[in-house]
Amino acid sequence: MKYLILFLFLSAFLRTTPQNQNIIEIRGVVRDSANNEPIELTNIYLLNNSSVGVISNQEGYFNLKIDGADTIVFSHIGYNTATFYPIESKAFVEIKLAKKPIKLNEVVIKPVDAISIMNKVNSNLKNNYYLKSIYYKLFVRVWETTNNNLDVVEEYILNLYQKFPIPKFKIIKGRAKPFSEKATKEFKERKLYNIIDVYTDYHILFSSDFLKQNKFENYKYTYLGLVKIDSYTCYHIICESKKSNEVIHLYVEQNSYGLARIEVFSKNEKYTAESKHIVNFIKIDKQWYLKSSSYLYIPKNQLNKKIERICMYSVIDNESRKDYQNLRKTAETQLNLYKSEFDDDFWENNNFVPIPKYIKEQMK
Repeated sequence: MKYLILFLFLSAFLRTTPQNQNIIEIRGVVRDSANNEPIELTNIYLLNNSSVGVISNQEGYFNLKIDGADTIVFSHIGYNTATFYPIESKAFVEIKLAKKPIKLNEVVIKPVDAISIMNKVNSNLKNNYYLKSIYYKLFVRVWETTNNNLDVVEEYILNLYQKFPIPKFKIIKGRAKPFSEKATKEFKERKLYNIIDVYTDYHILFSSDFLKQNKFENYKYTYLGLVKIDSYTCYHIICESKKSNEVIHLYVEQNSYGLARIEVFSKNEKYTAESKHIVNFIKIDKQWYLKSSSYLYIPKNQLNKKIERICMYSVIDNESRKDYQNLRKTAETQLNLYKSEFDDDFWENNNFVPIPKYIKEQMK
């Protein structure tokens, strides 16, 4: 019975159970072939099922478990795509990606006007993204540092009922631990504010002024050329706010005018010294869904502090919302309920993003 429950829990998000003889586990690192530097946020997915995959961490490391042999694709903006076909589990592999020059003369670009492209993005927004409810299973990690010294780490698997404008959450499994003296003192009073913020990954599509036609005049839009995002050929548009320090990079798929990737870099003179929000999407049966995201936040009054979040999404079938909680109730949950050591096999049967080494060394 326990294996049946485990299978039902992991089947949509993961592709592994202990007794399945076809499971292949690949661990490795993705590096730049020219300078050997690690490549962060590389999209790593199956050629024949792009919904199964992971992303590399800040140091380029990844961990992927797949149900049977299949070609694994490694994709990142500005690099040639690489593939790897494992026939058995590998203790460690090193993948080298070569930078790819952009050749605009390879494709006839219509239209090349940035505003024309943005108008089509806006008019196709509702067709490309569900406004009705969607269920996701998420892997989320949040960590905070002060002067690069670890304060606290949180990790969760949760289900998200994404209904615009207010989502609901169901935490399936979680763990959190303070490491610094200050974080330890504050831990009992902390709540789950950090993880509920994942709802902004979806809201960015419908609440951002840079995607609203009646707000286009507040931005300068520039077309930079064509780039590859995974298997999608995309228009690369840069949006520069005329009223703030916000800069946005949009990657618009040619065929559907759907957004394959959004990158928001901003500074708020009142609250934020710096923030960076990156959201990736995946197209399944002509419909775009959330795939992964990363977020960095540096408070204005604490320049030595960083709050970082990384998230992976997988679409799951509709289910009962009986155990789901609304945004406010989830946010008010005590973090101390998930206090746990980080020395077990917590993610043994899960695809996840490896903890960066500089963080892991401080967790010992």
